[in-house]
Amino acid sequence: MPERAQKTLCLIRHAEAVEASVDIQRNLSATGQESMAALNTWFAARSQAIDYVLCSSSIRTRQTCAALLAGFSDINVDYRADLYLANTDHLIKSLQGLPAAAHHVILIGHNPGLSDLANVLVNKSMPALPTAGAVIFQFQGAWPNLSAGAAYLIERYTP
Repeated sequence: MPERAQKTLCLIRHAEAVEASVDIQRNLSATGQESMAALNTWFAARSQAIDYVLCSSSIRTRQTCAALLAGFSDINVDYRADLYLANTDHLIKSLQGLPAAAHHVILIGHNPGLSDLANVLVNKSMPALPTAGAVIFQFQGAWPNLSAGAAYLIERYTP
């Protein structure tokens, strides 16, 4: 099957988490769980297909992912420790390594990396992603060709 040229990428910052002594072990707060319900409604209204999810291995990103995918089945989720607080260069390299069959991808992670990545993808400065915030981009070509300025903004969600 030939590779489709158009790719969709949705960046989602984890929902609000409670304070904890170990950052990677923070759970979603009650407010974070409520925010995820609103994000799910927004996301479902867009009838977004999902082929693949890249997700930081932190507890709060895993919980954000589980809440987002509650109504979906058979979604390939790649939980990766290297995405925890990853910088823009690392996030781009991770996306460039996606399988060719992945056309609609979600990346769930942390700031400042996600917000910086959003700015780099469109070569302009946008407001930082808030917790449970999302931004959807599209670009033409294969994942290995994803680079600065390669994408265009479709929509932004702020809770």
